Amino acid sequence: MSYGAALMAVAPTWPLQQRCLSTLLVISLLVAVSPISCTSVEETETPPLKATRLCLSNQSSALLRFKHSIHSFLQPGKLTSWRRNGSDCCNWEGVTCGSLTGFIIALKIPSVIDGYSGNIASSLFELKHLQHLDLSWNSFTGTIPKRLVELAHLTHLDLSWCSFSGQVPVELSQMTRLISLNLSGNHALQLQKPNFTALVRGLAQLQHLQLNEVRISMRGRDVSSALSSSSLQKLQTLSLSYCNISSPLDDKLDLHLQSLLHLNLGGNNLQRVPKFLENLTSLNDLDLSDCGLQGKFPESIFLLPKLETMDLSYNEELVVSLPTKNLTRSANIRYLILSSIKKLFDDLMMPSPPQPRLDIESNGAKQSVLSFCSSNGISLRNLSSNTPPGTLLQGLCSFTYLTYLEIHNSSLYGTVPTCLFSLSSLQKVDLSENSLSGTISMYLSSLSSLQELDLSKNSLNGIDPMCLFSASSLEWLDLSYNCLSGSIPSSLFTFPSLRSLNLGYNRLNESLPELYNPISNLEELYLNDNLLSGDVPSFMKNLPSLQLVFLSSNDFTGMINVSLFLSLKGLVHLDVSNNKRLKAEFSHPNNHTHDTFMNLSPLQLLNFSSCNIQSFPRFICHFQRLQQLDLSYNNIEGKIPSCLWSICGLENLVLDQNKLDGFQKPVNITGSIDSKSGFSLTTSSNQIKGLIPAFLSNFTGLGFAYLDMSNNSLT
Repeated sequence: MSYGAALMAVAPTWPLQQRCLSTLLVISLLVAVSPISCTSVEETETPPLKATRLCLSNQSSALLRFKHSIHSFLQPGKLTSWRRNGSDCCNWEGVTCGSLTGFIIALKIPSVIDGYSGNIASSLFELKHLQHLDLSWNSFTGTIPKRLVELAHLTHLDLSWCSFSGQVPVELSQMTRLISLNLSGNHALQLQKPNFTALVRGLAQLQHLQLNEVRISMRGRDVSSALSSSSLQKLQTLSLSYCNISSPLDDKLDLHLQSLLHLNLGGNNLQRVPKFLENLTSLNDLDLSDCGLQGKFPESIFLLPKLETMDLSYNEELVVSLPTKNLTRSANIRYLILSSIKKLFDDLMMPSPPQPRLDIESNGAKQSVLSFCSSNGISLRNLSSNTPPGTLLQGLCSFTYLTYLEIHNSSLYGTVPTCLFSLSSLQKVDLSENSLSGTISMYLSSLSSLQELDLSKNSLNGIDPMCLFSASSLEWLDLSYNCLSGSIPSSLFTFPSLRSLNLGYNRLNESLPELYNPISNLEELYLNDNLLSGDVPSFMKNLPSLQLVFLSSNDFTGMINVSLFLSLKGLVHLDVSNNKRLKAEFSHPNNHTHDTFMNLSPLQLLNFSSCNIQSFPRFICHFQRLQQLDLSYNNIEGKIPSCLWSICGLENLVLDQNKLDGFQKPVNITGSIDSKSGFSLTTSSNQIKGLIPAFLSNFTGLGFAYLDMSNNSLT
């Protein structure tokens, strides 16, 4: 199990920024860690020839018995090569044999079972020559087997992200050949008797130790004492995130950890930045996120000669001062995460001049559209003012190798320096949830490498149509929850690389452009909660990759032919709701080919609330994967069609505020709706009379999670 994978595995419980870091660390960490775990574990032997049968019968027998113990829980396609047909077990999935002896020396089978509840079968311990064992991401339960100590040649052991519990057995401390030990992600594991000190005391060959989320429950000085042991002089990877370590570490630990390349102490209450970090000249990756750090972060750590990745996020009492511009040029930082800290500044910061407040009412905009502009302490500046708001964090521009930058929710204000986006290596930027202002032109120039840009939840007020032509690599752009106004540049729909565009919750107030030959691979389009007007352009039917389309809460007018969207083969979500001057038309080609297409369509959500629909669009019943259908607040008359009950996956049907007067009785009284989470039906404020139809309660599988038929004429 790689260090990067171990970090990724913390994602379910870490905050968002740590999950992002986990992804980004993989590339840099594999360079240092993988050569050890992937190199032949029996270096003195030559790899076996495929044509030579080397597998010993007792070895294959042990493996088959192990497979038999878990066979009912194997994931599809896993261990299919493990068969009793005379095949060479040295060629089986995850198996490596010694080229001279035929003994199995490596077994790497992560993520092969799901839902299993039980321990590791004893037959595995018959593989006495194992040097590398990886059973990570499998659902083994119970305590870690003490019999692992019988594998006397084992150098690499990975049991991470299983479901082991209880005390880590003392026998692991006797496995003196271990080079790599990974027990991360077993949330119920604890290190008390023996404790962390006793575990590592005898592991003199250890180079990689990963115990993320194992309950060590020790004071920082006691952990420091254990790490000071002469047995850990070779340690290169130390990952102890969320291990319940309290109080600071010893400042002199650098004397014992000079070989350290990767250090992850995130999620422990360390309180202050350990001074020994300044002397770890070999360090590549540092994670001190969510450590309750206080005071000022040492600038010298930025300048460690080999440091590439640093995460200081979620330390809300930490003050970070970037080193001076000349010094920063010597830094090698590639991945930098400084979100949710107390203060971030550099020596070049200039104060923002006073800005007049924006008068919301005089702009004639909907309060709902502008709500974010005035919330969360964000200052709404006068958008017509030409007064420059000041310069922010010029020091960042000198991190010439910067690839990933995340500084969200850190009270940044003013404008981002244009030079930041001229950095040739920059690929991902997240500056969301701040108070940045100005237009987008300064942010999107010289984007030759940039792939993802998140400037959402700021106070940005415009998009320069000319600023986007150089964004040749941009795949993901989020400008939602800003104060953008005016029109949407047509160039946004012509980037072959762009996959996701989010302009929701702004004040964009002109018509969408009409394009005759868009060149786009857009998959996600969010234009909801703006003031967009005019017709919904027909060019959208020429965006074949669209999956998610949200056009709700705008001011579109005219007629929209829904088949414009329903012809998109990959469409999953379509929301055109709350466009009160828009009239939706449902024309349906009456042919077998089109019906077949709809039956196979992946469409899951349709929302046409408040779209002036007059009659029920019956062809919707052909979409057999539909889960949510909202046709509320329209003028639909007549009865609710019986064909709706044949949509197998339907979970939520909203028909409130129409002129419906009853239900069509279904032909098949058994029905076919089979919602595992329960079926919700709301038909309030219609004209339904009489008794609640008996067939609703007779439907097989139709377990109501919610039923609302209020404000009708029921008896």
